[in-house]
Amino acid sequence: DPALAKCLVKRDVIRIVTPGTVTEASMLDDKKNNYLMCIYKESVYFGISVVDISTGEFLSTEISFGNTVNKLIDEIAKFSPSEIVINRKFLDEDGKLAGDIAKKFNAYITPFDNEYFEERAAMDKLLEKFNDKAMLKECTSLQICASGALLSYAEQTQKADLSHIEGLESYKVDEYMILDAATRRNLELCETMREKERKGSLLWVLDRTMTSMGARTLRKWIEQPLVNVSDIHMRQEAVGELKEKFMLRSEIRELLKGVYDIERLISRIVIGNVNCRDLLSLKASIGQIPYIKELLKNCESEQNIRLLNGLDNLDDIYSLIDSAIIDDPPVSVKEGGIIKEGYNAEVDKLRRASTD
Repeated sequence: DPALAKCLVKRDVIRIVTPGTVTEASMLDDKKNNYLMCIYKESVYFGISVVDISTGEFLSTEISFGNTVNKLIDEIAKFSPSEIVINRKFLDEDGKLAGDIAKKFNAYITPFDNEYFEERAAMDKLLEKFNDKAMLKECTSLQICASGALLSYAEQTQKADLSHIEGLESYKVDEYMILDAATRRNLELCETMREKERKGSLLWVLDRTMTSMGARTLRKWIEQPLVNVSDIHMRQEAVGELKEKFMLRSEIRELLKGVYDIERLISRIVIGNVNCRDLLSLKASIGQIPYIKELLKNCESEQNIRLLNGLDNLDDIYSLIDSAIIDDPPVSVKEGGIIKEGYNAEVDKLRRASTD
């Protein structure tokens, strides 16, 4: 606080904004994830890790067989990251490939010191963050190196604990249908081939979602088609049930109109880049959960029942925001007058002192 400083005021960088670490809603496409990717190159093999800081999604895989460079290009095409962090060894050994990737995908390439990619250091960082050895057992050393380095980079730029990133999901490249970059472009899955626009693509035709979270999920399903037959059947049954039950679907859609982008609201709260209106948006979204759960009780498919059982009403969060924040708060926290009368005795006392 400059008012309390006796001499020079201590100054510090409180956050570094890069293409892959943006969390401001005004700078993001609400229907598309903003992925930050990390690629660790060791010989001809690659460890890949991907995070969306705005939602908390954290994934990892490795490419260790076949034409690894082509598979790497396909994997980058799947996520379309806005920024790619690479180890300096990658840049030194194959600068041309790094340059080609940057040009092809219009992604910002950020070299990161090799020390963060060392397996021991990367493992320590992941254990410090998640404290879950069982979860990390599913990851190979290539995945550990990429994931640990990516976490270090995210924490260094955001200068926050990123507690909304709750776990690392390991997946295999062949879990989903392999579509190379040319196939994705020619099929016009998420954008048209010539104008690079959403309108006219398969996603544009299919997307009738009511929330930003739904739109991002649908995009993910289109970009990463399932290949496991039982998983496909489970999803088809869930979608089919809602397709057949017109009234149920209509009522759920109506409720979802009142649900804001909870994933990105939570990330802004954790990072500390949030205002009171965001909190009221979160309260309004949580308020729809009990009604949605009541409607889902009429579902019979395995996937929809699982979704119902996994829904938490978040009553404690709702009550906290409802009792603390006034109904029409100012945009900026600095304007004051955001805490409700009766919530905090000391605030009430100071408020009376300033007026009476």
